[in-house]
This record gives sequence, structure tokens and C-alpha cells, in this order.
Amino acid sequence: MLVTDDQDAAEVSCDRCGAVFRLAGVEPEALWARAQADGWQAERLGGVWWHRCPSCAHRFS
Repeated sequence: MLVTDDQDAAEVSCDRCGAVFRLAGVEPEALWARAQADGWQAERLGGVWWHRCPSCAHRFS
């Protein structure tokens, strides 16, 4: 799930464990590219996007 807290920060949370990747000073569109570089993954199941932190992506792949 991608959440924009305010105009100066954005975050994505893991849909399995609730871990959060948060960056200040970036646009929400840029956040996902940075999260992926850190090992975050997304998977579309039944028309819904599910986001996983690096630990969960590794554990459930």
C-alpha cells in the first residue's frame, strides 16, 4: 500500500508484516523506484497490488 503522509514525505508498507519504507523529500512516484532498489517487491493478485518488504519477499518467493 502506498501512502502519502504529507507533501514532504511518502511511504510504502508491507502487506504481509507491516514494515514501512519511508522517505522525506521525494515524490510518491519516485518512492517506489527507491524501495525496489532496496529489495521491495509488488505482485498483482486478483486485480490488487500487494507490496512486500525485502524480508517477506525473500521468505515467500
